[in-house]
Amino acid sequence: MKKYIIVGIAWVLLSSCGKQSGPRAAARQKPASDIKMSMLTKGPQDSPFPEIGSTVLVHYTGWIAQSDDTPGRQIDSSIERKKPLQFTIGLGQVIKGFEEAVKRMQVGQKCRVILPSELAYGEHGVGLFIPPNSRLIFDIEFVAMK
Repeated sequence: MKKYIIVGIAWVLLSSCGKQSGPRAAARQKPASDIKMSMLTKGPQDSPFPEIGSTVLVHYTGWIAQSDDTPGRQIDSSIERKKPLQFTIGLGQVIKGFEEAVKRMQVGQKCRVILPSELAYGEHGVGLFIPPNSRLIFDIEFVAMK
């Protein structure tokens, strides 16, 4: 059963269900500057940042944030699957806040990221698994860039 939940969350993370459009969505979405990031491991200083069109590989673990911005219930982990997540910057393949955080990282860097709900799954959540208006916390390790 746990395997199906993990596969389902990975699919949701890659889906565009967090993507919203139109004037109302634009008014509700917070700017990417509302993402809180703290460096856990520094990468090489000369490592490039990803740009639109870059394909990135990242390991991550995600949790629902508690009221004090500490990790609550774990929702997914590529580390447990032993397979990094691969996606292309700019295609909307992951939730907006996750992509924005990776765009600020360099290969080799590991960061803790706290996303406001508007840059995660917003007012809809993901069924019973991620409640509406949930802030999410991710530990992201930028493994490689193609």
